[in-house]
Amino acid sequence: MTKILEARSVVKEFGGIRAADNISFHVEEGEIYSIIGPNGAGKTTLFNLISGFLPVTSGEILYKGKSITGRKPHQLSRMGICRTFQLTTVYPMQSVIENLIIGQSAGKHFDMFSAIFRTRRKRRAEREAIERAHDLAEYVGVSNYKNLPASALPQVAQKQLTIGLALATRPELLLLDELVGGVNMEETETIIDIIRKIRDSGKTICLIEHKMSIVMNISDRILALNYGEKACEGASEEVCANDVVIKSYLGDKYAAVRESDL
Repeated sequence: MTKILEARSVVKEFGGIRAADNISFHVEEGEIYSIIGPNGAGKTTLFNLISGFLPVTSGEILYKGKSITGRKPHQLSRMGICRTFQLTTVYPMQSVIENLIIGQSAGKHFDMFSAIFRTRRKRRAEREAIERAHDLAEYVGVSNYKNLPASALPQVAQKQLTIGLALATRPELLLLDELVGGVNMEETETIIDIIRKIRDSGKTICLIEHKMSIVMNISDRILALNYGEKACEGASEEVCANDVVIKSYLGDKYAAVRESDL
């Protein structure tokens, strides 16, 4: 398999406190790679470093074998990296279709002449954007809401729209930050089905998730963090049997009982 993303000894310090402490890992093309850990483990910090929202203190991040350390979010978006956030990020007053049209504008430029005189090229691009917005709405399952403002959508549909906005940028690597927070089990299955469909289309997914049942069910490999450090990395069964992971999620009492049974 080919590495699409790699972190090499990444460190992030805030006033002398290390939120990411010498973390190394890689994500392979076409896989679903999950990052887990308790609150404060450094998961979102790591995502912010990868996506350019925070600068690294030291270390290096590579995308397709080339360093992207120090790149800005808009530059990474044009390169094929897109991320979502824990809080749903949509344009609340715009319709679903308008949201998905706006999402396609990331990284695109039209010259002043085209914008003012609405050239044939500009009109064709607008038609294509509208068509693709309808396709994306269907793909993520929000076509029934396409003319409603995003603020009127139920929570799960807003999360589906968030995925659509990310896909609108035509990413090769999607960074998904706790997409299933605040939704019920049936709605969670809807999100999981979309994630699998995206992966099956050839894209690579790196996600942060708290719910271990979901992580076990969907991940090809898992990275576990604890207090900013890498606890372990590997297949689901290997990671979930790790003592540090067990203590982080289930507590010392459960870990002691488990050890006494071995």
